[in-house]
Amino acid sequence: MIPEFGYDEERNLIWVKLIGQVTVEEYQHFADFVNSLPRERKMRYLVDISRMDNSLFDRKTRNMVSESTERIPGSKIAMLGGSPITRMIAKTIVATMGKLHETGFFKTEEKAITWLDREVKS
Repeated sequence: MIPEFGYDEERNLIWVKLIGQVTVEEYQHFADFVNSLPRERKMRYLVDISRMDNSLFDRKTRNMVSESTERIPGSKIAMLGGSPITRMIAKTIVATMGKLHETGFFKTEEKAITWLDREVKS
């Protein structure tokens, strides 16, 4: 479930809290929100996976996420929390999106924001 997401003007990032398993409809709703933003606001993501199921996405949603990489272009994704299994699954999904080198996993929001604030290396 993607119960909460938005754009934080002050920190210049898209934030999302994931709970349980994400469905195609929920992902599409989130993708539509992101696509409504100007490109310069799509560069930094803070994703809270601390309450995700270990299954994260069903097969249909995983396929949609991996096929829609161009739909949500972002330069950095900071994953917050999550069990070791959830982080491993998230890492696999992010890798299918071609974003693994731009993703970090963090235990605290402070460390995630510090990492997001660093310059993106090409």
